[in-house]
Amino acid sequence: MPLHKDFIRKAVNDAVKKHGSSVPEEEIEKILASAIYSIFNSRDFENYIKEIVK
Repeated sequence: MPLHKDFIRKAVNDAVKKHGSSVPEEEIEKILASAIYSIFNSRDFENYIKEIVK
């Protein structure tokens, strides 16, 4: 399992413990991973990073 999945799993586990959830943790992990990949692959994020490193 890639290292980033461990970070996502830990973040989800911590959030579920803190806030509780009726959604299964595995589903939250899938949703969160998908959202993160969508952000990192977006043109807006690419432009944001370009602005930061100028």
